[in-house]
Amino acid sequence: MQTIFRAPLAAVMALALSAALWDASPATAETTWADPATLETALETLQPGDTLALRPGRYPRLHLTRGGAIARPVTLRAADAENPPVFPGLILRGADHVVLDGLAFHLPGGTEVDRRFARVEDAQDVTLRRLRFLGARRPDDTGVPRPWGFGLSVTDGTDIEILDSEFSGFARGLVASGVERLTVARNLLHGMRVDGMNFAEVGDVLIEDNEIRDFDRVEGAGDHPDMIQFWTRGTERPSTGITIRRNVLNSGTGSFTQSIFMRNELIDTHQAGEDMFYRDVVIEENVILNAHLHGITVGATLGLTIRRNTVARNASSDGPYDNRNLWTPRINVASVSRDVLILGNVVHGLPEPGWDGSWTMVGNQIVQDRIPGQRDHYDQVFFGVSPETPAMLADFAARPGGLLDGREIGAPRLVAISAELDKGAPAALPDPGARDMRGVIRLDPAQGAILSDGGAGSAPFERDIGGPTIIMGDTIEPLVLTREMTAPLFDASRFAIRMRLRARGDFRTAGEILRLHQSLMLRSTGRGAFEIDVRSAEGGRTILKSRPTRLYRDDEPLELIVAYDGPVGMVSILINGETVGRKPFTGTLRPVQSWGLSFGNPFGTKLSFDGVIEEFEVRTDPGDLSDVFSIIDTSFVR
Repeated sequence: MQTIFRAPLAAVMALALSAALWDASPATAETTWADPATLETALETLQPGDTLALRPGRYPRLHLTRGGAIARPVTLRAADAENPPVFPGLILRGADHVVLDGLAFHLPGGTEVDRRFARVEDAQDVTLRRLRFLGARRPDDTGVPRPWGFGLSVTDGTDIEILDSEFSGFARGLVASGVERLTVARNLLHGMRVDGMNFAEVGDVLIEDNEIRDFDRVEGAGDHPDMIQFWTRGTERPSTGITIRRNVLNSGTGSFTQSIFMRNELIDTHQAGEDMFYRDVVIEENVILNAHLHGITVGATLGLTIRRNTVARNASSDGPYDNRNLWTPRINVASVSRDVLILGNVVHGLPEPGWDGSWTMVGNQIVQDRIPGQRDHYDQVFFGVSPETPAMLADFAARPGGLLDGREIGAPRLVAISAELDKGAPAALPDPGARDMRGVIRLDPAQGAILSDGGAGSAPFERDIGGPTIIMGDTIEPLVLTREMTAPLFDASRFAIRMRLRARGDFRTAGEILRLHQSLMLRSTGRGAFEIDVRSAEGGRTILKSRPTRLYRDDEPLELIVAYDGPVGMVSILINGETVGRKPFTGTLRPVQSWGLSFGNPFGTKLSFDGVIEEFEVRTDPGDLSDVFSIIDTSFVR
């Protein structure tokens, strides 16, 4: 008797359906090659799962209105990754399950071009990977060409990924609104005029491992540049579920911008209630190097974590006027926010906790670049920050022996860099203990270098000048000591500057000798007199001019001393041991902004003294100045 096994009908149907799906999957997908002439025809024949490989060339605008299927997207990719196809625009509207890989989109010039030349609208399951968006310039109201247009606009989409792509030279790089489940990761944005990334009414957003740097902004044009901006003005729902993680935001060689700026305009202007609060926001492990108050600024929010970010000032990006508070980035949070955690950040300033008791601020490290010699000053905290050069990541690694050394605090990327760097202090002398450098800047002729006190707990710094003397003259690049080396003069209430000075000609060699920008300036006149202009942190100013000397008439050098015996006292000028001028002065030296000590005029717009400094020394330690002031007191004739 024959036994027949009969499977249930439902099981048979399921098995047949599974086999049919298997047969119709990748095995049936095709790769088609296309060029500018055949692109339109190739797009019409694409089926779910197909790949279209695009040969190099200049194509017409890419217009996609149909896509693939779940787990079987249509893919358009560059046939040659080193020579991508170039499109003058993109419209991807209502096309789901699409992958664009390795393509280039260049915004054309001309007034007829739509500023939103690359758009993804009403689409879901779209991946944009390894794309290049290049902007164009248009004349502004003054006729100067400026970055213009939007790099990529994404509206009303779901499950959108923007990965490993580059945006450069636009007014705004990426603008997204009405998007759910959006990932923006590992992209480079640079050369923007206004905004890097701009978001409104988005949900479940991951902004991770991007680099935004070097804006090409226009000061005075009314722009309000932000590297990452969220806003609620004119919207009907807030953005929620936002994670901004492990990004590098560096103003670099560009001018100041706001960094992460999430103002909640509808709440600030009392146009909405709690229903419009941002919700579930995480900002963590970012490096922010910029020069604007808004380092991380978040408006009204329910559920906010700001954790392990390093937020520091890039002094080379400072604004045009003297306002250190405005040019120093910090963390700011609206006081009405609730359930706020601010943990393990390195930053200049933190917000005042909100009133409802749901805030926790623990383990943050405050750092500053205003009062040198302090343990929390940049010179003591970071590896090698210089106000004269654009910020680089390695500069902000932990300084050996400083407050951050060996601590898991601030951006993990900088902690990792710290572990890789040489643990020797930057420009340190081999045997600092053998030298008495407390509060001193000194020319060492034997080494052909200028040495400077490195501050508490640090070795002196050294600046090679290539010879035993400081040679001066009219140049747009005079010798300028870094602010780090100029630290002994910061906030000094007593100091003496001594030099042996020799002119290299007649009265026409007169000019600026020293400048501590907006704090102290010393110059010689055509009659051989010396003039000192000194300003205090408290707003005072004294200009003292000595009587004429034989600076240009003798072959012998002059011994010149400029001294201040404050904080309430006199500024004095001594020539060859004789006091030739005194004038009252009160306070401490005005803090220097971006410049250190310059030998000669550093801007190339005025004459610098043409001569040689054979000896040079600055002393600021009150316990090391008694000999100088005793000479002043005994030699001055009233």
